[in-house]
Amino acid sequence: MFGIAVAVGAVCDHLGVPAAWIFAFLVVFGVYAIISDRQTTPSKQVMRPAQVVIAMVCVAPLVELDGPTVLGYLGPTAIALTVTLALCGAAAWLLWRSGAASAVSALLATLAGGASGMTVLATELKEDVRFVVLTQYLRLSLVV
Repeated sequence: MFGIAVAVGAVCDHLGVPAAWIFAFLVVFGVYAIISDRQTTPSKQVMRPAQVVIAMVCVAPLVELDGPTVLGYLGPTAIALTVTLALCGAAAWLLWRSGAASAVSALLATLAGGASGMTVLATELKEDVRFVVLTQYLRLSLVV
């Protein structure tokens, strides 16, 4: 499956698909999980270092910012965080009230940013991992 995902990633990258590699792996392994009715779970020895690398890649551009630029970003960032958390909280509340998921699973499923981290939290908290994974990666696919 990994080879197929790499091939699809290369095609998506060539076509200019945003976040081509993430999107390709989501599609390939999502289709695999649906068709095979099997769960693909990377080992902790692979998952944890991968999450560290992802975090480092995400924050690397911040190193180049100077103080005044960071201060200029604080207001818009605070507004975006507030709106995002309010929307995520409202969506989680609706999911929980509808009976689709427990309160914790609903919150983990709707929080934006860090889909892989939410999946790990769901596992460690013994929540509905499949629901959290599905909703997190559906959201991510829609964003892409």
